[in-house]
Amino acid sequence: MAAVHVKLIIIFLIIIFLIVSAPLSHSQQAPRSDDGMLTLPSAAGPARDRTAAWRQLVQQLLAEGRYREALTPLGQAIRMDLTDAALYAARGVVWKKLGQYSLAVDDFERALQFTDDQAPLYFQRGMTHYKMELYGAAERDFDLALLVQPQFAPAYFSRGVLLARSGRYAEAEDDFSHYAALIPEGPRAWFRRGQMRTLLENFADAVGDFDRVTEIEPEHAGVLAWRGYALLRLGRHREAARDLERAIELQPGDADLYLQRGSAYFQGGRFSQAIDDMDSALRLIPSDTRPYLVLGRAYAALGLPERALAALDQSIQRNPESAIGYYTKGNVQYGQAQYATALQNYSRALERDPGHFRALINRGSAHYHLDRRGESCRDWRAACRLQAEQGCRYVQTYCAEPGRVETPDAPNPAAP
Repeated sequence: MAAVHVKLIIIFLIIIFLIVSAPLSHSQQAPRSDDGMLTLPSAAGPARDRTAAWRQLVQQLLAEGRYREALTPLGQAIRMDLTDAALYAARGVVWKKLGQYSLAVDDFERALQFTDDQAPLYFQRGMTHYKMELYGAAERDFDLALLVQPQFAPAYFSRGVLLARSGRYAEAEDDFSHYAALIPEGPRAWFRRGQMRTLLENFADAVGDFDRVTEIEPEHAGVLAWRGYALLRLGRHREAARDLERAIELQPGDADLYLQRGSAYFQGGRFSQAIDDMDSALRLIPSDTRPYLVLGRAYAALGLPERALAALDQSIQRNPESAIGYYTKGNVQYGQAQYATALQNYSRALERDPGHFRALINRGSAHYHLDRRGESCRDWRAACRLQAEQGCRYVQTYCAEPGRVETPDAPNPAAP
């Protein structure tokens, strides 16, 4: 089971893709080949004379973004040349821009019948299926685009976005790596790959990707926020705080940034500043439950248990099904030698998360203080079965030899 501080902070990422407040110079969205399809090549052979006037009008309207008006001359040109893939493709893109996705798919499929240059059409059909929330069909289209043209970079990027959406982060990372190899001058693939590596907990390589982005876009709040998070998970809290401080300067209205910077301050022992940031986050989103957990831990670290418990009660009241609030409240009570009430809160945490090995260890320690040796050893053995090293050590130390009087290590109420 992941450590509790991971659970606290990971919520920041579950807004996945998320803190991309200001766009990178190269769009965060999937690369578009629309413009290429909206540039009509000259007609060949007998079709040249029949469709030339319509093509010229269509080209002018498309260049001016007058997509709906372009439909009529596009239709006229298609009626004069029913085998022109470029006309079908252009009309398909127009339908897609107008939100007429089924009609767009029909035109892309017609275009596929009359051209060998199929990768852009599979890609466009995939993008349209994505808009229709037909994600399986979209993935198949991106696969087809890469099957017929393995160097077609936009399909790697868009498939990566699709894979990330479904939680297939390792596959998405591979696709963003392919895109970066084909389009090395743009930062968007590094940013996306950094996000995937962060979600895969490969924080060191994620920081490397974000570093490359900041060389090009040093003032992008989203990149700074993600790098700050990765640095925080690496224990580099000072660097994390610097990134998050700058991100807040760029985007002062984002509650998540205060939450993250407060977590960095907390990790660095700057508890009063962490409290200030949690208060700022709550002013921006009063209904948020996450700041109360950090507030509880920070107040406990400052030796203010009453304030800590009040904050944790707010967290529990707002999110009663979360184990973390009960676990943290138990730690604060344990630190005040309130073993019976601490034990109750550890039990409540375990009702909600039976795999919470830290709650098992600490409940065992509370039992020990209440002279309940059997219950202590039961909890520690359960933690050991969950491969918690501390639980195994307690079993060896306190459960093997009758009559031992040593007291287990007290949980630190400010610790994760």
